[in-house]
Amino acid sequence: MLSGYAATKGYANHMADEVKAANTDARHARRAEKEARAAKEAAEEARKVAEDRAKVAEERTREAKGRQQFAEELVQKADQAVEEAEISKAELEEALRKAEQELASARAEHEKYV
Repeated sequence: MLSGYAATKGYANHMADEVKAANTDARHARRAEKEARAAKEAAEEARKVAEDRAKVAEERTREAKGRQQFAEELVQKADQAVEEAEISKAELEEALRKAEQELASARAEHEKYV
């Protein structure tokens, strides 16, 4: 059996090892906590950046939709102008035919008397 001193010395060494292990565990825990805080801060920053980018994308989408609507309105106005021009062209062609007919009639009438 061990003497009282040897047992106490062994117990003291054992307790010293336990304290060292506890200190090492505490150090690792503090490091892990620090890394976790840093990761949380990085994740929060990434979330903020993603939100900002989403806001910019939404704004650009709204602007693009506005430009698209404006372009569609211009196309509608252009289509309407083309339709009106075609109607005017048809009316002018009809008026030209009538004028040519009247001219032909007037020439025929003139030929009768000449």
